[in-house]
Amino acid sequence: EPPVENVFGIVDTPVVDTAYKFGMIHGNLNNAVYYLAGGMDGYYMATTTDSEAALDVYLETAANGYYFYCMVDGVKTYINMVVSGTHVNGAYEAAASTVYTYNAESKTLIAIVNDTEYWFGTRNDKTYTTMGPCAVSYAGFYGQFYGWTEGGEVEPPVENVFGIVDTPVVDT
Repeated sequence: EPPVENVFGIVDTPVVDTAYKFGMIHGNLNNAVYYLAGGMDGYYMATTTDSEAALDVYLETAANGYYFYCMVDGVKTYINMVVSGTHVNGAYEAAASTVYTYNAESKTLIAIVNDTEYWFGTRNDKTYTTMGPCAVSYAGFYGQFYGWTEGGEVEPPVENVFGIVDTPVVDT
């Protein structure tokens, strides 16, 4: 039976308490993937294009959905959406306050804040490389879970065979 290759990419169905990277494919910036890096960049969540340096994120079961968290210096830190004046911002906090549902079609987390659906990402009319809560109605670029998954079968290696050459090559 041919060997199976593991592939790093978007995860269809993330599993609770399993480490993933959370990345956003930015269609306005050469389709680069921007992963949560931990920490803030102004009001927004900092990102990196280096999947190795990206923050490990996890899901935790909550009533009616999930909490979203990461580990910072060995401490569980929740990734919440918080109301700040007229804005909704992302925040790294000690306690979980945002319950997310997983949307299997878009493969992302969605939270309802002030009766509006939000996901982490950026608007489709922007070139921000940071992530923050973005109203789903903007149809912007949004974060998805990335990890190692079992890919397809790998073709078995082809053996070189000594024999008659069909088309000789110059200087060979």
